[in-house]
Amino acid sequence: MLALDAHRHRLIVAAESGAAAVFVVADGRLQPLRRGLVGPNAHAVEADLASGLLYFSIADLHDRPALRILRPPLD
Repeated sequence: MLALDAHRHRLIVAAESGAAAVFVVADGRLQPLRRGLVGPNAHAVEADLASGLLYFSIADLHDRPALRILRPPLD
């Protein structure tokens, strides 16, 4: 899953394995900024352009759906 925060020049990539990565978009290239785990079965990612918050929907976290909200790295 992909989300683009064009205001902050960030591309967010999430996988169902739970891994996520944030890249800086500059001059038509991607530079890795941060990687980590957001939770198993992450099925969607969205970036709030106003606040910069990142939303990850987790299909099954301890037998319940969940929404993980994270503040993105600044640099």
